[in-house]
Amino acid sequence: MLHVFGAITAIGAVLMTDAVNGYMHLKPSNAKYNAMMAPIFSLIIWVGFLILSITGLLMFLMHPNLALERSFQVKMFIVVIVFLNGVFLNIWVTPKFQELAPEWENRTEKVKTFEKVAGLAAVVSVIGWISLFFLGYLIANA
Repeated sequence: MLHVFGAITAIGAVLMTDAVNGYMHLKPSNAKYNAMMAPIFSLIIWVGFLILSITGLLMFLMHPNLALERSFQVKMFIVVIVFLNGVFLNIWVTPKFQELAPEWENRTEKVKTFEKVAGLAAVVSVIGWISLFFLGYLIANA
């Protein structure tokens, strides 16, 4: 049950982050507010990821034969992608977003370039997290 709580926490924060950032495209004046909120959403995502990692490891130790199943191997591959993407989002995207937030409304070339890179990372994040959710469900109910 705690594993599901971690998934809901992380996926909920990912979807909320993307919704807030999507709304920012409609209302660029919210960029400064979003830049302030980004570290909070990020922390929530990492807490969810930590809960998932600990409970997932415990479940794996109880069922080590899972390592032989293709669906589990795919899930672990996606976990690595989501983790590395999360590191990139935290180390580069969030600080850069906070730096560019004051000039967001001006739609400078730096902002436009940043949006493309950050948008791609956001898409990888959402698709990765949702894929993990469904793979986890399939593995648990196989």
